[in-house]
This record gives sequence, structure tokens and C-alpha cells, in this order.
Amino acid sequence: LLLPVLPVDAADGTMQISDSGAAVGETATVTVTVEAGGQALGDCEATLTYDTAMLEFVSGTDATGGDGSVSLAKYGTGTETEFTFELQFKVLEEGSTTLTLGDSVAYLFSDETLSLQATGGTISSDASASSGAADVTGGGTAQMNGVTYEFYEEFTDDVIPAGFTRTVIEIDGNTHNAIVQDISGKTMVFLVSGTDAPVMALYDETAMTYIQAEYVAISDDFYIILLEKGDGSDLPEEYAQTTLQMDATVFTAWQNMNSTDYFLVYAMSSAGQEGYYEYDNLEGTYQRYTAPVEVVAEEEPEEETNDYGNVVLNKLNELINDNFVKFLIVIAVVILVLFIVIVILAAVIKNRNAKLNDLYDEMNDSDELPVNRRRAKNAKKQPEDKYEDEYEDEYEDEYEDEYEDEYEDEYEDEYEYEYEDEYEDEYEDEYEDDYEEEVVIEKPSKKNRKATKASKVSKTSKVSKDTNSYSVDFIDL
Repeated sequence: LLLPVLPVDAADGTMQISDSGAAVGETATVTVTVEAGGQALGDCEATLTYDTAMLEFVSGTDATGGDGSVSLAKYGTGTETEFTFELQFKVLEEGSTTLTLGDSVAYLFSDETLSLQATGGTISSDASASSGAADVTGGGTAQMNGVTYEFYEEFTDDVIPAGFTRTVIEIDGNTHNAIVQDISGKTMVFLVSGTDAPVMALYDETAMTYIQAEYVAISDDFYIILLEKGDGSDLPEEYAQTTLQMDATVFTAWQNMNSTDYFLVYAMSSAGQEGYYEYDNLEGTYQRYTAPVEVVAEEEPEEETNDYGNVVLNKLNELINDNFVKFLIVIAVVILVLFIVIVILAAVIKNRNAKLNDLYDEMNDSDELPVNRRRAKNAKKQPEDKYEDEYEDEYEDEYEDEYEDEYEDEYEDEYEYEYEDEYEDEYEDEYEDDYEEEVVIEKPSKKNRKATKASKVSKTSKVSKDTNSYSVDFIDL
């Protein structure tokens, strides 16, 4: 049994593409809406095509693309009845163009095929509609680096760097769109040559010249603008002139020949200051360059003098300064020689003293030593001599006391009569006639007699010490 195949009609869906307009160089936003009469949407995949000469795809939600086509893709969960896509295109030329729906595959959430029909999608552009652009006459040309350029008037606000403001300047009777740096007041213009991309140039109003420039962002709030300026005459000798390509622009640079990864370029900072910046070609970073300062010692003027002593002293100082190291070596040698001489002399003196000590020892042991030295030597060898004084005093006192009493009376009478008769006879004859008074002869005191007697006894005892005999001679009066 053959059953007939019945055709199944797909559900109708619509794709609404909004119309948009923007000036050349600006971004046009396009909204794409997909719906199916309020039914729940499932999967949706579609492709839009555009004219690459008129538009450039920038970005979009749930969209990817480039090279003339944009792919849209979205998947429902059963609750969505509408899909929305937002696309951004940069307008490249004046005129109008339309986005066209290409291939598409869409389903309802019930898996029913959805047939999409696109409407709208026209994007138009007008140069006079540029945001913030002023009425300019245009015309004229600019010469830069040997190339003839025309003024590019249709630039948008998107290309204006931070810290710059749009303005209009007059050059050779023509007005042109330009930008000016707020902090320094320096003016930039955009120039184009043939079909090449526009370039930025610093306009020197005084010299009426154009300097090629390139914007380089360093951080969110700091940038530098490379300038084709400077001749490198004030740089150190290790820097050699060369060229360095930054993006699509070639600039003059100076390479450090001692460290070839580093280059110097001339630039203007976001603060409006111009100068050299060191570029690290390996890491792609910039650092402000400060030329090393050479410290030149100022020569002190020579004092003019006729004093011969000062002249000699100055020459001596110069000689020492010029030969300072040599003088140090000579002084060190002299000190070393003196040290060696002192050591030798000390050794000689030590040897001489040792020989003298040996000689003294030999003489002390010899019998030919002088009497006094032999006695001194013998005295050192006889420890009993230390008692000599002790016994001498002891025996002296003993003999003194022993003989004092024995001879005291004997000598007392002897001295008494002896002195008495002597003085009596002497004074009697001389003074007998002159004096009637009797002359009394004072006899020596007992103390004096005792001292005299002790002296005699001492002498007698010393004389008779060896004989062990004592004798006393009496004087017969």
C-alpha cells in the first residue's frame, strides 16, 4: 500500500534590519531582530553580507565576521519569542549600502522549521555629517619629507587623541580641519597621499612646515607622539643614525652601538615636552632619555709669584702629583730597608750581650779575678756572712758592758788625778799673781770618761782578739 507524501509548510519568520547612517570614518550601529509571530524560538543561525568598500565590521553581540560577511547565532530556551543582535560598522566612504541576508537556518522551539524574510538594512553616509566638523574650504597641498600630500578633512572624533581638541586653521588662504593639544597649543593636521592611509603631522606655524608624527599610547593617561625631528648632533658618540619602522611609518632613530637593542627617537609627550626617548626594541617600551652630564674640572689659575721658594715648592708638588705612585713605592722601600737594618742591629746587640755574659761567667770562675771581686763572689757563696753584722754588734755590746764596770773606777781615778794635776800646775804658774781665787779644775764628766774608756777598751779588745790575752798599762803620776 502506497501512501501519498503530504508537503509540510514551514513557519514564517521575519528578520528586521534597522536602517542607520553615519559620517565617513564614524561607526554606524545596526539592530537585527528575528521573530515568528510570538512563537517560542529555538535555534537561529544566519549570515549577513555587506560591501567592504563602504563598510568595515567592527563588533557585534552573538556575531562574528569580516571580509564582507557577518555570522549570527542564537539558541532559545523555550521562553524567547524574539532574538536581537547589535552590529557596529565603520563607514569608509560617502554613499549608501544595504546589508543582505544570505544563508539562514532557523527553528521554532517545537522544532518546526522557520523561514526568515529580511527587510531594511540600509546604511548611508555623508561627509558633511561628520561629527563636530566645521565648514572648511579645503584645497591646497602640503610638502613633507619630499612627498606631496593633500589635507584629509573627513577625520572623525574617534581618531582625535586624548588631550587634543578639534579646531580649524587657515593655511595659505584655505581653511582645514585640525586638532590642537590643549596643554601646549601645538597643532596637528591629517594628510593623505594617493590611496595610502591618512597620516598625522605636526604643523609648525612659524616655519610653515609639516613634521611627520605617530601617536603611541603608553598608559591610560600618558602618551607620546613620535616626530620625524632632530639631527642627533647632541647625542653621545656611541649612537649611530638609522631608521626604525613604527607601524606603517618609518622614523629616523639613533641606535646605541654598545647595546644594539636600544634606540633613541624624538617625540613629544602628553605634557607637550619634546625630547629624546629611549626605545627598547626587545620589549617595545619607551623611557625618557637624559643625556649624561660630563663634569669638567675647572682649572685653577696659577698664582703669579716671583718668590723662588714658592716656585720650587710648586714644582715639587707637581712632581709629587705626577709621580705619586712612584713616591709611594720609594717610601715603602725605604721603610722596609730601615726595618731590616733595625732587625740586624738588634740581632748583633743580642749576640754581643750574650758573649759579654759568657765572658763575665768565665772570669768569675777564674782565680785571677781581683781580690774585691773574689771577695764578692765568696761572699755570695758563704751564706753565714749575713750574720757577721749581727754577731759583731752582739759581741761589741757584750765586751763593752763587761769591761765597763771593771775599768770604770780605775780610769776614773787615773783621769781625775791626771787632769787635775795637769791643769793645776799650768794655771797655777800663769795666773798665780793675777788671781787670788783658787782655780778649780773641772774634771771630765762620767759620761765623757765612759766614752773615752769604751774607745780604749774597744781598741784594746780588737788588738788582743787574736792573742786571747789582755794587758793594761798604767801611768805612774
